[in-house]
Amino acid sequence: MRWSASLTFLLAAAQPVLSSAAIFGPDDRVRAAPASAAIYNPIGLIESSRTRGTGVIVSPCYAITAQHVIRYDGPVLGQRVWFTAALATHHPVQTAATTVASGGYERYVDGHDPYEVPGSDWALLRLDQCLGSKFGYATLVDADPRKVSGAIVNSAGFPTLHLASRGPLIDPHCSITSVRPLALLNDCATMLGNSGGPIFQIVSTETGKRRLFVYGLQVRGILRKYAACCRPGQDNVATPASEILSHIGQFIRSDEASHSGV
Repeated sequence: MRWSASLTFLLAAAQPVLSSAAIFGPDDRVRAAPASAAIYNPIGLIESSRTRGTGVIVSPCYAITAQHVIRYDGPVLGQRVWFTAALATHHPVQTAATTVASGGYERYVDGHDPYEVPGSDWALLRLDQCLGSKFGYATLVDADPRKVSGAIVNSAGFPTLHLASRGPLIDPHCSITSVRPLALLNDCATMLGNSGGPIFQIVSTETGKRRLFVYGLQVRGILRKYAACCRPGQDNVATPASEILSHIGQFIRSDEASHSGV
């Protein structure tokens, strides 16, 4: 799904001046079919007193999201939010979560290269209930961003104009259009509330199970009032999974090891 515009914006619902976003071309977003809904269970709704966004479980007890979903104007360590998983199957489970690591996005909001800022716009959440043990979790793809340019992917999230209780909205066919060292440019459908949502492929593992392989987290999109259709180089922007993994790999490895016998 193709987007473009002359001004990017943060996609968390906390931004009061942002009323909508534009989608160019047919809107082909879909809800998960009942037979395949379980694969999307790790994609969760994040809520706090200030905001709403999207996240994804990446180990038994940890999830990730965009830092600005939690707070965009200050540090987030220790901040508490609610994470609700399994909305796609209509049997949701909600747990509280604590922010235990972040990219320090608040230091880079103003006066920096817009293609460098996404590298800091991530946060790691420790779930009070280890929902990944119950519903499974996604794999972060540790690949050089240059090697994923052109990849055909999916995206998913909880846009504010749609009922979260019906599950995430999925863009079933979009692409990583180009890359920067700390940013994945993409044409995946992106609305307010989609911040922190994964850009992913569904991959069958050696055991025959299907799993989400995440290439990045969506963090920036565009406003309708500034839309200028199909101008190259002005795609939506995602934080590369490889950049996030370089900071949180030890959390994930320790968590997986401690639950390997569960």
